[in-house]
Amino acid sequence: MSVPTAANDDSKACSPADWKLILFKEVKLEVKVVELRHAEDSEADEDKAINGAITPDKVAVVGPAGVAVLIEIDKVEGAEVGPRQKVDKPMRGILVKGAHETPQFIPEDKIEKGPDGQPKFKHYTRGTLVRGAHGESIFYADREVQPDAKGNPKNMTVNGVDKNLQSKIGETVCPPCEVEVNEKGMPVIIQITNAESVPKDKHATVGVLVKNQEGVVVLAQTGGQTVGASDNAECVPTTPNDKVAPGCVIGKVVEEKETGKQYVIKSEQVPGANQKVVGTVVQGNYCEPVFVKEQWVTTTYTTAQALPQIAKAESVDKQHQPQIEKANDLVQAQVQGKSTAQIQKEKAEMKACAPLAAGEVYSTSFCPQRERVSHFAKPGMEAPTARAADGGPAPGAPSVGAPGKPSAYMYQGKSGVQSTFVAGGAKPGAPAPAPAPCISHEKRMSI
Repeated sequence: MSVPTAANDDSKACSPADWKLILFKEVKLEVKVVELRHAEDSEADEDKAINGAITPDKVAVVGPAGVAVLIEIDKVEGAEVGPRQKVDKPMRGILVKGAHETPQFIPEDKIEKGPDGQPKFKHYTRGTLVRGAHGESIFYADREVQPDAKGNPKNMTVNGVDKNLQSKIGETVCPPCEVEVNEKGMPVIIQITNAESVPKDKHATVGVLVKNQEGVVVLAQTGGQTVGASDNAECVPTTPNDKVAPGCVIGKVVEEKETGKQYVIKSEQVPGANQKVVGTVVQGNYCEPVFVKEQWVTTTYTTAQALPQIAKAESVDKQHQPQIEKANDLVQAQVQGKSTAQIQKEKAEMKACAPLAAGEVYSTSFCPQRERVSHFAKPGMEAPTARAADGGPAPGAPSVGAPGKPSAYMYQGKSGVQSTFVAGGAKPGAPAPAPAPCISHEKRMSI
């Protein structure tokens, strides 16, 4: 979502007088690539290349119940992200979010630091870049999953978390999930547990967690853009469209025999000589991907074969979800250095930010430079804009809710990030407020 800030002087053009907005969660920024980015640059410059940065091949992240998951990082052909680099010995540094939301590793000796010796970057993750078992570079964040002697990730050890539960993840419990990169540059796994948590944006990185032949849990991506793909990149070929019904085959999961990488290919595609088919992914009852170990041939396959398998997988996920949620709280308490009670309180506060009125927004921007028109799912609504498409005056924002009472709408971002906006008209007879500045993920406004 493109949100100009004061840095490009578009703030005066945004947000009509009769609208006020509240942003409870992060808003993504997308701007044009320019020269090298420095730590003191504005967030509006986040698509600049970062001096001294390296693009890691993979990032080890915390999955359900503290299970270690390897996420592949794509790299665009261009100078706006750092090059790949072989790692002979562990390298300390920080991870930040770079252009195209690509995780970027900055070695310790390349980090721009302030007088206090700390990195000038506002958001970052400390950690180590390690050589993996196949020669790839893998980033490991401090306090999270760590590598074994071969460079493969180990599950977290947390008091109260059942290791038997961890061993099931990717084996008998293969959770569907979404992956997005947070402001600190770390890919984050978000489980898809019901219809409401299924990303509405087709570009969202979606897949299932499956254990490879080496016992490492990886993401078998079924839909959306890869992590690190350019903003206008095509989705992976198996991304389901609106016509894919429950029970339909999304694709076959294949694994590279030498590296353990897993891909989802179209069901009619012939695997390569170095690839082994390890299962099938089908569309679930609430449009989530479901992994089954059976290999189904599309010429003889019927949806009747899949429906019992889908029901079984969804039942297993539902059965384990309470255990996983409890384990997640314990894991996050250890990662963040907080008490479990604090973690649970924060989760409850986030749930309290649910929309006040039904409706969703699909948009890349609320400002005039947006690439696509912003649309409210609720009929008759249109996102605030500085001017009409033809350059004329801004269309008036319709009244929402009762006078003086705001209505809330959910924004679905490019990579599935959901943000809650509250929009409300001025009270009857009240003077129109001055135009509000554009909102970035660092600014908050109140009604």
